Amino acid sequence: MTDTAYQPVAHDTAFRQALLEKPGVKQAYDALQDEYTSLQMTLQDCETATNEVSKSPTTF
Repeated sequence: MTDTAYQPVAHDTAFRQALLEKPGVKQAYDALQDEYTSLQMTLQDCETATNEVSKSPTTF
């Protein structure tokens, strides 16, 4: 496999804040806020459901 120069970037609070300070990014982010909120709620629901299933006894 070819070695690449890819360096992963942590998407932490500092990264998000720096990104939102760039011109136009905050406006674009705000325009998609409903979609981000919906996605976050869906992911939380999936996590909750997964946790509930793993706690329940297995019956066949």
